[in-house]
Amino acid sequence: MVALKAVSLALAAISYIVLILTMMCKRNPQIGFIVTILGWLTAGVLLFILIGVTLRRHPTVQPRESLKYTQGYFYGIIAASLYIFIAVLLSAYTATLRLVSLSRQDRRTVEYTSIILRTITFIAVLTGGAGVYSAIEGWSFMDALYFTDYTVLTIGIGNIVPKTHLGRSLLFPYATVGIITLGLVVNSIRSFGKSIRRMKLRLELQEARSELLKGKNSTRPVHDENRDSITLSSILSTATLPQTSDVAELQRIRSDFNRRVQVQALLFFILAWFVLWLLSAAVFRRSERSEGWTYFIALYFTYTSLTTIGYGDFYPTSNFGKVFFVFWSLLAIPVLTNLVTAMGDIGVRTAVYFAGYILTLGKSRIKRRSEKSGSDPESRSNCRDIEKHAELSSKLSKRSMDLSTIPTTTTFAANDLQLSQSVNEPGQYVLLLAEEISKLVTALMDGASEQDPRRDWPWVLSLLNSHNGEASGSVVPVYPGIMNHSTLHASDGLISEEKAAMERNNETLLMIKLLTEKLCADLRKTEANAP
Repeated sequence: MVALKAVSLALAAISYIVLILTMMCKRNPQIGFIVTILGWLTAGVLLFILIGVTLRRHPTVQPRESLKYTQGYFYGIIAASLYIFIAVLLSAYTATLRLVSLSRQDRRTVEYTSIILRTITFIAVLTGGAGVYSAIEGWSFMDALYFTDYTVLTIGIGNIVPKTHLGRSLLFPYATVGIITLGLVVNSIRSFGKSIRRMKLRLELQEARSELLKGKNSTRPVHDENRDSITLSSILSTATLPQTSDVAELQRIRSDFNRRVQVQALLFFILAWFVLWLLSAAVFRRSERSEGWTYFIALYFTYTSLTTIGYGDFYPTSNFGKVFFVFWSLLAIPVLTNLVTAMGDIGVRTAVYFAGYILTLGKSRIKRRSEKSGSDPESRSNCRDIEKHAELSSKLSKRSMDLSTIPTTTTFAANDLQLSQSVNEPGQYVLLLAEEISKLVTALMDGASEQDPRRDWPWVLSLLNSHNGEASGSVVPVYPGIMNHSTLHASDGLISEEKAAMERNNETLLMIKLLTEKLCADLRKTEANAP
């Protein structure tokens, strides 16, 4: 039995290594995933065989008694279940690879190796500390693992504590390293969730843009392999310029997506929190029946542990209770952290919304009072100041409602403010146009730059649509690729790097051409109006 357990552990370790290498190399993922799946399934089956042998040799205890198997026995059940569960999930993902063609960037997003590496590091810190404290304090390895778990997770139950001077001295560096490692794992989980949401938003925006372009009859020039490039005249004559209404529709989709994701995350983590609290209390009541625990006591213990309060007046004493506590706490603490984060996001969003609503309501009331009070200069001045503050708060609340996790290289808030202040001054407005043209020319000359000029399409549209001294309003930046007019190859679904660079340069030239025409038109208008 010891030899079979060693074989199972070795297969699981090899499967982890193969999985990490497969995700890193990005070539022939199906083969690596199949090897990982077979390794985990074999490891799980071996452990379940040993569990069945143990059950036959040691019949179950009486119904009124607590479970009396060793902690290693229960850890074996949990490990075998996780091996098979993860193998099933990986099998489903491997099957979808043949049905859905993912780009290399999307694969990097889904196959987030940082979580695996940081989790392995955290488990190494947990088990390594258990081995050290087992040797120093004379505890069993399982009890030492129980101690390191509630120490690193900052629960601090305290029924098992170091009593030697060496053990207490090692607690300072060990707890520090363990807590930092735990923070890295939680941060990696959050980053993975943000990356998945960002990818889903990009796919939704791409689908929406395809729908918007269906009704347009313009065509792109066909690339001729015998020619090195497409002429600029053909590009400008056949290119489809995104309209302001298209940008507004994409803005609405992004805003709805962000709002929906925040609400879904909050509901999911609230549900997970209550499941971990209420159902785990029933498990602890069963495992600690010999200690006289009621369901209320179990609820009290799980709540103080779940919130990391850890009074220590109640704690599990049975083998199953200790094992379940370790497994349960490793799930509970990340769930609580993400729940607090989701509640904070919703809280900030709600507070900003109501603040904007209250200030807008105050603005309307003060305006009515000023109309009734007559033409007092000081009263009108105060009203104008309050109106400015209310208008600024309203703009900020709208931007907070439309926050996007997609990065951009242009500060659109500053640009919008600059535009709104400059449209009434012809000289300043012409200067804005000239500066934008200069920036685009620089980006076009620096072809190796990672900055995509197509990020500036909304700002360019704002400049182009500013007429008669009125700005077109704030436009939310669009992720590069949403305003991209390239087509996908039917064979592999991926855009070659050369065509992607050509499309980027083509759209940059189109922006330069439109801005130049706008600049020339404004200069002619200024010259015609000159005395």
